[in-house]
Amino acid sequence: MAICQTNNMTAIESGERLNSAWRYAPTPGFHDEMLVGPGAPRTHWRSLAGALNSLGPEGLEKRWTEGRRLLHDHGVTYNVYGEEATAGQAGGASRPWPLDPLPFLLDPAEWAKIEAAIVQRATLLDRVLAQAPSGAGYALENRLVSLRVLPDVFRGGNVRRLAGYFHGWRDALRRLAPKAENPRIVLLTPGPLNETWFEHAFLARYLGFTLVEGGDLTVRNNRVFLKTLGGLLPVDVIVRRQDDTYCDPLELRPDSMLGVAGLVEAVRAGNVAVANALGSGVVESSAYSAFLPVLSQHILGEELKMPNIATWWCGDKVPREWVAEHLKTLVIKPASPAVTFEPVFGAKLTAAGRLELLEKIRANPGAYVAQEQVALSTIPVAHEGKLEPRHLVLRVFAAATSEGWAVMPGGLTRFTAGPDSLVVSVQRGGGSKDTWVLSNEPEPAFSLLRPVETGLEVNRATFDLPSRVADNLFWLGRYVERFEMSVRALRAAPPRLCQDADPASRAVLNVCQRVLSRAVHLDNQALPFALTERDVVELVAGEDDLAKQRFGLRSGVREIHRIAWLLRDVISTDAWRVLQQMEQQFSTAPATEPLMMNWAQDLLDRSVLSLAAFSGLATENMTRGHGWRFLDMGRRLERAVQIIQLILPVSEHHAGRPGLRSAFAG
Repeated sequence: MAICQTNNMTAIESGERLNSAWRYAPTPGFHDEMLVGPGAPRTHWRSLAGALNSLGPEGLEKRWTEGRRLLHDHGVTYNVYGEEATAGQAGGASRPWPLDPLPFLLDPAEWAKIEAAIVQRATLLDRVLAQAPSGAGYALENRLVSLRVLPDVFRGGNVRRLAGYFHGWRDALRRLAPKAENPRIVLLTPGPLNETWFEHAFLARYLGFTLVEGGDLTVRNNRVFLKTLGGLLPVDVIVRRQDDTYCDPLELRPDSMLGVAGLVEAVRAGNVAVANALGSGVVESSAYSAFLPVLSQHILGEELKMPNIATWWCGDKVPREWVAEHLKTLVIKPASPAVTFEPVFGAKLTAAGRLELLEKIRANPGAYVAQEQVALSTIPVAHEGKLEPRHLVLRVFAAATSEGWAVMPGGLTRFTAGPDSLVVSVQRGGGSKDTWVLSNEPEPAFSLLRPVETGLEVNRATFDLPSRVADNLFWLGRYVERFEMSVRALRAAPPRLCQDADPASRAVLNVCQRVLSRAVHLDNQALPFALTERDVVELVAGEDDLAKQRFGLRSGVREIHRIAWLLRDVISTDAWRVLQQMEQQFSTAPATEPLMMNWAQDLLDRSVLSLAAFSGLATENMTRGHGWRFLDMGRRLERAVQIIQLILPVSEHHAGRPGLRSAFAG
């Protein structure tokens, strides 16, 4: 649920003023959330303004360097549709999650009004059906990074915590299960090509749910089962994070490759609960906004506590005629998610453009809605060492619990890409902020971790690993082992190139050349070949050359990163950071001549250390379950293949020649 809120906060007459070094000037004609006058912050912003004055632009930049590193290490990204795929993900291009270091602050009184309005809106939409928006996971990740960047300000601000909301949400999902005892809950995702894949993996790990794709589930006798190594395990609750029309190719969209055949029938039989319910996406239609005030009066018997954006559905004759007369002051949007086009601002159209748009509306009136153009408030954003205003919207989240609706104290604050932009979209270059709801009292600590005094049930069963995850772990093991062999083979060559006149070095180099021809596919059609320093650098830093059957190390590390991305909810955070760091090292530009060879050797040395770290984590810190077995199986199988390929060129040499021990020592 997205809302646009213009605050009416009380001005201050004195107190902490924002230092002029920040050069922050609110946009004239728009309400600013932070300042009430030049340099004068609103009451609940004083603490943050004082912290900014103490830090200064340089101090904030130093802290935010740490924040950007955390976002990178955690792999917080979103996919941009319509762009060329990057190394990490096939499909939409992956982009770092755009988080601004400064939070958006809401005082207790203002939040109380928003919270009451959200509870009312959630109650209304629940009776008309509602679909969960994305962003709760990103809001939580924003909070984790914000805590590391501004810990002192957070501790002194009595900021309300988010964990209580997720605790209530998790308990509510458990109560949805047809059987109340120890229900199995899965989070259904469209897969890694979805724009919010990171959030799906993050929430599944945080809440302790199994992350599944449609292919991981099957329906037998109107029951939903999870396909695992130990057989079929019954599923009680499905947290749906994909559009309802794609959930069942048997009864909904027959062309869907994302759903589970027979899911709708299983829901009808009452054997599985789906949150949110199938069909609830209907209220995502913008046309519903036109009728919310009337629906509130009819269903709840009260007016909306938060005014709705004035909306006119063009499917009715009277609103359509009114829209035609006032088009210049309105924004035209799709009436439902099934109709896709960019919002059209009537004020930006020429007279001919408005006539053309009206013709389109008259041809298919039900596909269009018109909304008033809202003057979005502004908020400061850190940009190039200063603060600049950006327009914002706040997306809030509510979960139905046994005690009523629980509203996340805060939400996902998003802002526009530039000061003149009015479209708030991360896909179009916008950003996000952590949202701090302040409290008049210190917030008690709360965690989703099990209390110490609670008994822990010992469960040694490890057969509940989804088959898809086992397959991905197997290939991760193979890719890592294959890459390590390539790195070690390539690292053994440069020292021998400098000792070309030495017969022993020449013999070892010949062995390395033959190994490399198989390890990194260097010119398979011409064996043996004359390996040069340029070959080494190109294999380390160059792109693949399909025409010459030349595949460098970059393609190998990208494949490792891709398969690890699919396992974000399974592998440890430390393991992910090691692989993420290694992929980042290969993404940097190589040094220029004459230092390219030194750069390549240094990169190879660091890669060996990263691979050793990953191997150590897998060996010492991974539970000896089926996940570890498949990872280890893949590594051992690939190692056997590589050893065979290693022995083949050696067997072609005469006995007594220097062998592999000297070539690969260390």
